[in-house]
Amino acid sequence: TFRVWVSAALTDPPEVWLYKDSYIDLAGGEFTMDLLPASHVTNLLRGDVGRGRANFLRHFSTSCFASYLGEDTYNQRILPQVRDILVATYRALAHTPSS
Repeated sequence: TFRVWVSAALTDPPEVWLYKDSYIDLAGGEFTMDLLPASHVTNLLRGDVGRGRANFLRHFSTSCFASYLGEDTYNQRILPQVRDILVATYRALAHTPSS
């Protein structure tokens, strides 16, 4: 899960400011359809330290993640996709749905 913080105004056009610091929440193991807490990044682990969250590091700052991937990879591939998703989301929210 890529957790980002934004400040947004639903003006026309929408304005969105992406905070530089956020965090990545990674699973502690390979994904499986079984409800193994280590393989999921859902709310399965909230409030239950005995099921995985306390057993391995899962949260990484975006700066740590960028260092791991390489600054160029993060800045040229990941961050532009995050921005594109935010722009598309807030543009969609700015228009009322028609029936």
